[in-house]
Amino acid sequence: MSLRPTFRAIGIDLGTSTIKLSCASHLKKIPSILGFPLEGWKGFSGDSSLEKNLVIHDDNGKSFYVGELARLQSEVKREIASEGKVKSIEDAVLALKASLALISERNTDQVVIATGVPVASSKKEMTKIAKGLKGNLEIAV
Repeated sequence: MSLRPTFRAIGIDLGTSTIKLSCASHLKKIPSILGFPLEGWKGFSGDSSLEKNLVIHDDNGKSFYVGELARLQSEVKREIASEGKVKSIEDAVLALKASLALISERNTDQVVIATGVPVASSKKEMTKIAKGLKGNLEIAV
C-alpha cells in the first residue's frame, strides 16, 4: 500500500478546431470555441450530458459556454485558436479548465497535465498557459 498520493495523467491538445483530452481509456473531443450565454437557455432537451452542456464560470463569476454548447447556442463566440496560434490565453485556460470536468472522477482530483498547443504558438504563450494551469485549481462548472 503506497502512502504517496496518486496522480492521474491527463493529456490535452488545444487544437484550432477541437480540444482533445486523453486520460487512461477516456478520450473526449469538444469544439475549440468559447461563447457568451443566451438569456433563458436551459440546455439541450434531448441530450443532458455535460459534454454537450458545458458551462464554466471565471474568477469573477462570469459564465461562458464551452465547446458544442458555444457552437450551437452562442450568438457571440470566439475561437480559442486559429491560424496555428492561441488567440487569447485567458480563453484557452478557461476552456482547458472546463474540459477537465469531462474526465474528473471526484471533486478533488490530483492530476498532472500535459498540454499541446497550436504549432505557431510562441514560447511566451505556452508559458502563460502553463502558469494558468499550475497549482490548485477550483473549477466551477
